[in-house]
Amino acid sequence: GFGGKIGISDYLSDILYKPIEDVPEFSDSNLVYIIETPPSRINPSDVDNAISVLRLNEINVNEIDSLNYLFLQGDKTVVVEIQSRVRDAQLQLESQPEKKKKKKKFPIDLALGYYTNDLELDFSGATINSTNRMISLQAGKTLNLPSFLAFLGGVGIYGGIGFESSDLNLGYELANPLAYGCFSGSGTYKENVEDEENCTGSNSWETGVPTDISLSFPGDNTFRSLIGARVRILLVDAYVDYNMGNSNNAINAGIGITFR
Repeated sequence: GFGGKIGISDYLSDILYKPIEDVPEFSDSNLVYIIETPPSRINPSDVDNAISVLRLNEINVNEIDSLNYLFLQGDKTVVVEIQSRVRDAQLQLESQPEKKKKKKKFPIDLALGYYTNDLELDFSGATINSTNRMISLQAGKTLNLPSFLAFLGGVGIYGGIGFESSDLNLGYELANPLAYGCFSGSGTYKENVEDEENCTGSNSWETGVPTDISLSFPGDNTFRSLIGARVRILLVDAYVDYNMGNSNNAINAGIGITFR
């Protein structure tokens, strides 16, 4: 037998959520006003607004601040130089990569699974064959824990549904007991004797005609559901789950060790 499971949440995230550009164009109305407005319409307070924006984005504004001080004192010839410095700062901001944003992900973990096994037993004439198949969809969610529970590597809940089929086939050869007996030469008459030693004269002992028997037992289960929980404490993973079917229910539990 074999089985496998593949996570599909990342694929759904790629389909449902648009990717985030790493280097977007930077634009701010205060900077644009300084760069595009005629010098005669700019005043020192406009430059102060642009300086504040640049400071928030960690751009060195010492030279622009000094030029604006001269502008505040009445020197209007420095406005062209201020515009040039602000334009350079704008270009510097555009060349800086944006701080990485976490890509939006599908809110739960989803996985598709397929499992199959075949069993064949041969008892020197009698055979038993069993086939089992299941397709499953599983969903899980890891819970966020408060800081004082940091020793827990993760706590999660999960569940799923599965569609399954199974068959048990039995085959053997039957020596028909109705044909056992002491028959006459034509085989049309049978004497009631207990064993072959007492079958004498013109009669012959018949052991019967072998009959092939083949039986099939389809499984009752077509739908199965599952619910469970897992927890990691330091290096130890533990889980317990309960799965339900039409003909049987089962509890599974286990532990393991994870190294990273």
